Amino acid sequence: MTRSNETWSSVSLRVTSQTLTSAAIVARLSAKASVGKDRGDPKSKSSPQAGVHDRALCIFSSPLESASLKEELDWLVDFIRSRQDALADLGQACSFDAWIGYSSGSGQAGLTIGHELLALLGDLRIDLVLDVYAREDSV
Repeated sequence: MTRSNETWSSVSLRVTSQTLTSAAIVARLSAKASVGKDRGDPKSKSSPQAGVHDRALCIFSSPLESASLKEELDWLVDFIRSRQDALADLGQACSFDAWIGYSSGSGQAGLTIGHELLALLGDLRIDLVLDVYAREDSV
């Protein structure tokens, strides 16, 4: 089954830092990262020529399964809002982006990102990344 011909969505908050370790970021946000890499860690275990990470990276992915885009976005708002002070404190040492992956399954897609999330992202200087997937047979 190819995921590109299904309706699906996924969201995560990605945090990078030149100066902090992934463990320090996780500790400050009091959350378990789905992915945690440090400066100097290999980008790929199977492909050493890919190089090493030039900064720490933590990805905090939604734990929801088979959720609607609205449910995923609600999770992201709750995750960020519950850590708003910690994220603001980390703002001097970290960069952030909110990643939203989405496929309508039909090849035609539209999505609404509410003003509440947009305001929260803007206040905390969190960039928004939209990763929209087309049907496999439409490309």
